Amino acid sequence: MPPATFEEAGCGKEFGLHNVELNTPPTAFDAAGIETQASAIRRKLETAREVMSRQGLRLVLDGMWTIPPAEGSIAYLSDVDEIDGITIAANMSSDPRYYAIDNHVLERSGGSVGVEVPGARHAFPSILIESLTSSIQPHLQVPRTEEFPTYYNVALRTLGPVLALATNSPSSPRTCTTP
Repeated sequence: MPPATFEEAGCGKEFGLHNVELNTPPTAFDAAGIETQASAIRRKLETAREVMSRQGLRLVLDGMWTIPPAEGSIAYLSDVDEIDGITIAANMSSDPRYYAIDNHVLERSGGSVGVEVPGARHAFPSILIESLTSSIQPHLQVPRTEEFPTYYNVALRTLGPVLALATNSPSSPRTCTTP
């Protein structure tokens, strides 16, 4: 992502160098607050698209890329260096927490991360494959400590339906329908 995307559009860096994160300030969880959130995201998205357009690039809201990097997906996701026993993925944002997570997962998984989807099976020397997923991460602030159980229980009750919708999504690369 061009640096101007982060500077001018106010976007945040994400796990992969090809990712961008759109954040908004907290609002009340009511109709006005939701509209404020949606408007803020639209503005950031439009600005990011304008910035990237000036550089001949397009910002695509997609979990998996539709046009892979010039070197190919496998090469891009497998480009790593070993420095003092630490694996550093070339196309991962240079954030110590990402490197720590990556190396912890690699240590626990025998040195590679396997991915198996219908029609493909690969092992990668990094968790960078996770950067091809997309997410929405709403955060809820509980107004008073004594209300935590209520909020927690509501969150648990909504988790099942949300998970069911997400895992049965036609855009999920892990979902397939067989005849």
